[in-house]
Amino acid sequence: MGRPVGRAALRALEAGVNYDGAGGAFLLAAREPLSPRCRVMEPQDRRATEGSGPAASVILTAHDRRPFLRDAVESVRAQTVDRSAYELVVVKNFLDTEIDSFLDRAGAQRVFCEDRPVSRKVLEGLRACRGNVVLLLDDDDLFEPQKIRTVLGEFAARPDLGFYHNQVSYVGADGGPIDPKRSRFLALRPTGRARRLLLSNEEKTRGLGRLAYSYPDFNCSSIAIRRDVALASSPYLERIDGGVDTFFFFVALTQPCSLFFDDAALTRYRVHEENASLAVGSRPETRRARLLEAARRQDHVNRVTREMVLRSGSPYALRELEARSLIDRLSIIFRDRESRRLDAVRTLLKGLRLTDTFAVRENVPSMAGALLFAVAPPLARVAYEYQTAIR
Repeated sequence: MGRPVGRAALRALEAGVNYDGAGGAFLLAAREPLSPRCRVMEPQDRRATEGSGPAASVILTAHDRRPFLRDAVESVRAQTVDRSAYELVVVKNFLDTEIDSFLDRAGAQRVFCEDRPVSRKVLEGLRACRGNVVLLLDDDDLFEPQKIRTVLGEFAARPDLGFYHNQVSYVGADGGPIDPKRSRFLALRPTGRARRLLLSNEEKTRGLGRLAYSYPDFNCSSIAIRRDVALASSPYLERIDGGVDTFFFFVALTQPCSLFFDDAALTRYRVHEENASLAVGSRPETRRARLLEAARRQDHVNRVTREMVLRSGSPYALRELEARSLIDRLSIIFRDRESRRLDAVRTLLKGLRLTDTFAVRENVPSMAGALLFAVAPPLARVAYEYQTAIR
C-alpha cells in the first residue's frame, strides 16, 4: 500500500479532483485531437453529463483479443476509491456488440483505433482522457482493488511526482495461482528483492544502479504517469511498436519530475499462451521465433528512445538506456541463429563498462551467458532460455 496522505488530499481524491498536495487543485486536463484512424465511441448522453473531471484515467488497450477484457474491466470497477475519482478509457481495434454494451454499462469511454501497435492506442487514450494521472492496463492483466487509491495517494503526497511503478504477482490464464511445478519452467521475474524507493529529480544524476531488481521499466500495467509527462513524448511514442513500459520510464528520467517505485504487488500479470513476451505453450522453434521478433521490436523502441534522450541532453538517462539496449541486444544474439561469437564478446565488453547501471546489475546471468556464447554458442543458447526472465 502507498503511504498515508493528508485528509484534504483524500477528500479531493474521493471527489474526483486532482489535488496538488499544497492546498490547490490541478486544472482539468485538456483533450487532444484524435488520429483520423481513431474515434471516440462513448454514448452521447455520457459526454453531455461530464462533471469537473476525474483525478485519474485508466487507459485499457486491446488488439483483437477478447477473452480477458471483461476481467480487466471488472478489476477496475472493483477499486476501493470512489468511482468519481477515475475514468476508464478502453482503446481497441474491434467492434463487438456484446462487449461494447458491457463497456457502456461499466461507464467506460470507448475509443476505436485501427492501428496495431499498443503505443498508438496508448497515445490515443492519452488524447481522449481527462485525468492528470494516467494508469495503463493491458487487456490481459488485472488491478488489485487498492491500486488506484494507492497511486492517487502517492501523487497527492508528492506534487512533483511524474512516474509510478509497482510490482506484480503472477496468475494463470484462468486468473488463479500458477502451479509451482509449472512456474519453474516459465522464467518469471522474481519480485522478492524489490524495495520502495523515491527517486527525486536531483537524484537522477547519481546513478540508478540501486533500482536493480525493482524492474522499473517492466510491464505497462504496473505504470502510472502524469499525463503532461507522457504527452511530452508523443512524437516519439507515435513511432514505436511496443516497449511502452521502457519508453515511459526513460521519458520520466528526462523530464523535471520525481519517480516512485513501490514494492507492493498491485498488478496481477496473467501468464497465457497469447502472451507475446513469454510465448507459453509454443514449440521451441516457434517460441524462439516469437521472442526474437519481440526482441527486434524492442531494439527499434530503444533506437527511437535514444533519439528522445539525446534531444533531452540527459547523460545519466543515456547511460542507463545504453545498458538497457545492451541487454536487449543480447536477447537477439542468443536467439538469432546468424549471431557470431564476436557479437557476444563485443557486447560483453561494453557491458563491463556499465556495471553501475540497473539493467546490467539485474541481468548478470545474461552477461555470463555472453561469455559462454563465445566458447559454446549452442550450450549458451540453451542456458539462456532457462534463466532469462520475461521482458
